[in-house]
Amino acid sequence: MRLSYWLYPMSLFAAQCPKGVGPQDFPVVTRVSREDLRAGDTLQITVEMTNRTESTQSINANQCPPQFVVLREDGAVVGPAAVPCVASAINATVPPGETVRMAFTWRGEMNTSNPAERTFLQPGAYRIQGFALVSGVGRVNGPGVDVVIHP
Repeated sequence: MRLSYWLYPMSLFAAQCPKGVGPQDFPVVTRVSREDLRAGDTLQITVEMTNRTESTQSINANQCPPQFVVLREDGAVVGPAAVPCVASAINATVPPGETVRMAFTWRGEMNTSNPAERTFLQPGAYRIQGFALVSGVGRVNGPGVDVVIHP
């Protein structure tokens, strides 16, 4: 996996955490359109993050790179496929108690060192884990959803 794929978005949110605010204040939920698919089939992924603090918070709202990872059963990150992204920050403000939703499409591609190469994951069990990049807090992972890729 290319280090730059993750470093840029993380560097935008490396500021100090507001006092008493942490990952527990931003629960992340991942939803998928189905839990069984074949490589190449379209899977819709929705990542939701709720602001449970008493103040408006800022998050990275970039859709590229996608704010989810695909984990193999041993916990190794195997997807999604790396994609070239424009180096820009798109921030969104999330008022107290509000939820922000980000939608992504995935077709079972795995992460390779060449973004132009499309290689699909082998049949098996995987976990789709959404995350949010919260200003002053960093990356907040959700528990994820299990999916199975069939032959």
